[in-house]
This record gives sequence, structure tokens and C-alpha cells, in this order.
Amino acid sequence: MFPMGVEKDKKRYFLLLCIVLLIVVLPVPASAYSNESVSLGSTVVNPATSFSLPLFVDNISNMRSLSMDIIFDESSFLIDDVVANETLSGSQLTYYLNNSTGFANMTLDSVDITAEEQTHIADVLFRANTSGVYNIVLRNVSIENDTMSYPAKFVFNSSVRVNYPPVIDYIDDKNVTSESELSFPVSANDADDTVLNYTVEGLPAGYDLNPTTGSFIWTPKKEDSNVYDANFSVSDGFAVAFTHTSITVNEAIVDQPPELASIGNKAVVEDDLLSFTVSATDPDGDTITYSSIALPLVPVVVLLIFGSSSGDFSWIIQLTLVPVVVILADPWFWR
Repeated sequence: MFPMGVEKDKKRYFLLLCIVLLIVVLPVPASAYSNESVSLGSTVVNPATSFSLPLFVDNISNMRSLSMDIIFDESSFLIDDVVANETLSGSQLTYYLNNSTGFANMTLDSVDITAEEQTHIADVLFRANTSGVYNIVLRNVSIENDTMSYPAKFVFNSSVRVNYPPVIDYIDDKNVTSESELSFPVSANDADDTVLNYTVEGLPAGYDLNPTTGSFIWTPKKEDSNVYDANFSVSDGFAVAFTHTSITVNEAIVDQPPELASIGNKAVVEDDLLSFTVSATDPDGDTITYSSIALPLVPVVVLLIFGSSSGDFSWIIQLTLVPVVVILADPWFWR
């Protein structure tokens, strides 16, 4: 037997040791699970389509079970199924579902998950009914390990946009001459009445496409002569629609007038033959056609031959009033 004072000291020492252990040991489980998180993915989908949202856990140590409630808008969504990730061997997933009230409860058992990074554990399969932006809320999220059950530190809910994609109208192929203006509207519609944004790719710089109205204007330069596959697109911020059109830019042709070689003045005696060749060149290489304009109005008897393609000119004139006729080669003289 120890003296009475010694026994009391031992009790005090034991009590103090228990308090110290409580202070030191108890925070360990809390710190080990202080950053665990559970999150449900977000997405954008079309109305009347099926889609799945992945369920993730993060910063988990020795998780044996996970349970939660899923709250959703019953007028916009239906849940078809909840399935465990097939990589979780031996896992058991059970759920209760009431689509009429927008409520589901799921429990994932028989797992042993330790992960510092995001881990995919299950998928919730939905069907979208009406367009809009909706939140899917996770409540009463509980994690269980070998020794305790505790609420998840962080819970990230899901946001789903049910969106009608825009529809862009077909654009006919276009032809334009360089240094001439080409303009046309790019039009689209969106059932959600969201603001649309228009863009185009595949064209050289210099065009103007109004991103809000879709009005397109372009005056291509001479060096832009080519055939382009223009890719027009319209976006509502969530979905994109495309249409392609071919734009042909033809090089502008400037027709330069032919150049007539100097002929000089000509003189001829009555009843004699006057003949010579008119020659000209064309800077564009076009075929040249020769012709004459009206000669002076005098009482004459004329035999005139003028080759339209060769430029050969022949003329026999009989003149009763004037013995000599002078012909000027400038075709604009007699106008």
C-alpha cells in the first residue's frame, strides 16, 4: 500500500495524462479529414436529351461509405439511374428516387478509397425537359471510415444549362471583282432568345463582320484574287453553329484602248486608187477591228474598200466639183 498522499498524486497524474491525450489525440481524426470534398459535375445540354453528371470525392482517407441526398428541379429534369464507377471493384450502390418531387438519396458502400486528388466514384444519369439554368444540390453528405461517420468538409453542387443551340442560315456561294464591294447578311436564330455572336474564318484581312447583327462587308484588294472557303459561325455562348460558303474574288480587268499608228495626210487624183494599211496595237492583247467614219459630203462616185481585220484601205473617187480629195487619218476629225 502506498501512503494516502502518494495514491492521490498518482490519480492526479493519471487524470492529467488523460487530458493531455485527449488534447493531442482527438484532433488527429479531425485534421486527417479536414479538407475532404464531394462534388457533382456541371454541363450544358440540349433539351429532350439524356446526359450524365460525374460524382467526385477529393482529399479522402480510407473512405468506406458515402451517402447523400440529391435535390433537383422535377419540372426540368428526371433521374434515370445512378451507377457506381466500374473501376470500384466490389462496390455496392443503392438509391431511392422520386422524380415527382425532385428528390433522390444514394449510398455507396463496400469501398476503400484514399485519394488526395479528385476521384470519380459514380455517375448520375439525367434527362433534360425544358431550357433554362438549373442547380442540382447535394445535401446531408456523409462520409464513413472504419471508425467514424462525419459530414464532408466541402460540397460543390452542380449547375446545368439546358440550352437550345443556335441555327445559322445557309449562305449561297459569292462572286466579286477585286476592288468592288461585296455585302450580304449572315442570319441565325436561337430558341432561347440569347444574344448571338457572329465570326468568320478563312478570309484575308480587310472584311468587316458585325459580331452582333451578322452584317458582312468586304472590298477585296487586287492581291486578294482567289477562291476562299469562308467558315461562318454563330454562338450563343454555350453552343456554336457553322455554315460554309465559297467566295470567289476575280481580278479586276481594266480595258485599255488600242493605239492607232500615225497614218499621215493622203492626196489622190480623181479616178486614181488610194490605198494604204492602217495599223494599231492593243495593250491588253485584244483583237482589233478596223472601221472608217463618214467622209466629206461632196457629190462623188466612190469605190471604198476597208478591211475590218487587216486594216487595208482602198478608195477610188470620182469627183465633179473638186479635182483633189485630201483624207485625214484621224478618225475623230470628222465627228
